[in-house]
Amino acid sequence: MAREAQIAYLSLAIVTDYDSWMEDNSKHVEISKIFELYNESLQDVLSLIQQVVKNYSSEEIETCPSRKALMGSVITPDTKLNSNQKKLLELLRL
Repeated sequence: MAREAQIAYLSLAIVTDYDSWMEDNSKHVEISKIFELYNESLQDVLSLIQQVVKNYSSEEIETCPSRKALMGSVITPDTKLNSNQKKLLELLRL
C-alpha cells in the first residue's frame, strides 16, 4: 500500500526476547524485563529515525524515486480514458 501511495518506507525490527529459543525455562527472563528491553530499544529506534530524517533535504525527499513509482503503471493511452479516469490519473502524476 505504501508503494501504491508512492511513500518510501523500510521495516525495522526490535528484538527483545533473546532467550525464546531456550528449552530450559529457568533461563527465560520475566515479561517485565522484555518490556524494559523493548522500551530501551524503542528509544534507540526513534533516535535512529530522527538521525536519518534530518540527513535528507526537502529537495531530496521530493525527488525520491518512490514519489514517481506509479508514473508508468498505467499503459492505457490517455486518449482511451474518459474524463473521470483522466482526473484520477492526474493525481498519480503529481
